[in-house]
Amino acid sequence: MKACGVVKASLLDIHRSINPKKPSLPKYWVPGTNKYVFYSEILDTKLSITVTEGARDLIDDAYGLDHYILQTNEADLQSDLGMKLKSKLLLALIRKSLYPNDPEKREKVCQKYQKYIQGITDEEAEWMGLTVKEACKKQLNIEEQETKNSQIPLKQVFSQQLLQQFSTKDLDISEEDKDAASWISKLNPFKTRDSQKETSDNK
Repeated sequence: MKACGVVKASLLDIHRSINPKKPSLPKYWVPGTNKYVFYSEILDTKLSITVTEGARDLIDDAYGLDHYILQTNEADLQSDLGMKLKSKLLLALIRKSLYPNDPEKREKVCQKYQKYIQGITDEEAEWMGLTVKEACKKQLNIEEQETKNSQIPLKQVFSQQLLQQFSTKDLDISEEDKDAASWISKLNPFKTRDSQKETSDNK
């Protein structure tokens, strides 16, 4: 994690007069980093992170890692790890998935960090911190899922149409269907016996 304002610089050796035969080489200055353990109240876990001394001071001034990550602008954070943490923290607050076994603690922590999630949706928090490659992959998955959902099987379409016809109870029978039904009834060998039996019963 990088602190804002920390840059990598290089200068040419200006002491050429000390040893003219010695070649002039650039000198590099890089920020000193150390590994520290920080506690995340929202995630309820300890994180071992390598940071600069300046970043550690900023975290202390913000009264904790969660406050520092959530209140720092993305342009000033300048850290892939910091952005992924920010996305994870926002999603936990928006979905209220923190402290699943302690509802009282969950409500207390959500109220404490409520100001950081105002105006931020679940979808925005999911996209936050993604690299270009990760964002492209996520978008392709969304488009594939939308295409899959839009293609309804014909079997399901016909079943719904048939159910609608039965629900209206207004099935129109064509003349050809009526003729076919009467022709089939004539071939019924039991029709004559049944009709004779009904006639005898009536007598």
